[in-house]
Amino acid sequence: MSSKFLLLALVFSCLFANAQSQVNIGGGQNLQALNGAPLTPEKVMELQGSYFFSDDFLPATLVDASGKEYKDKKIKFNLKSNIIYYTDWDGKLMQATSDIRKLIITETDKTTVFENFFPSIDGLDAGTYYKVLVTGSAKLLLSTQFSEAEYKEFNSAVTTKRVDKVYQLYGAANGGIKKLTKGEAELLDLLKDKSTELTAFIKQNSLKCRKQSDYETVFNYYNGLKK
Repeated sequence: MSSKFLLLALVFSCLFANAQSQVNIGGGQNLQALNGAPLTPEKVMELQGSYFFSDDFLPATLVDASGKEYKDKKIKFNLKSNIIYYTDWDGKLMQATSDIRKLIITETDKTTVFENFFPSIDGLDAGTYYKVLVTGSAKLLLSTQFSEAEYKEFNSAVTTKRVDKVYQLYGAANGGIKKLTKGEAELLDLLKDKSTELTAFIKQNSLKCRKQSDYETVFNYYNGLKK
């Protein structure tokens, strides 16, 4: 074997050994980028729960800021990111980028309406969609937030993230918005233009204004007064 061939073989051997020392995916080692920065593999995550209104695509009508309706869409709605996904005419998955102000989801037994563009409150901004429970001059709204907790089973390499929906009532009227948690006083403050009539109505019907059905009754009565 010629000396030139031996020299070339030695060079290639050294280069290969060096490459092995830099890119080693065994033994739990990190990969290294070309500039030497370590690239840590992403954590294996399993999700328990869902951020979506439904995990199925549901028929819906989308209404943008100009009032234009986009009907007969099949959508999935991410309640955490407020992103609406839909399937295009050719089945391609798309993300709604128009300024969608209202989302009307139609299921076999019910219709659910979401709206946004309300004043900011509690970290929720104009882009946050609320479920509309009562509509009219005053709107009773339901926000959906999430509690998240990560845990790992004993001797498991998989981290599980548990996601639970957390609901909160809000009222929107007269250009303002208020969290509804403490009963009659905050409700009357929001609907102060009819506070006298509402006070009498609440007393007459023995309403405590601490559960959703009580708020729905009061908001419907208020909207009737405003007609």
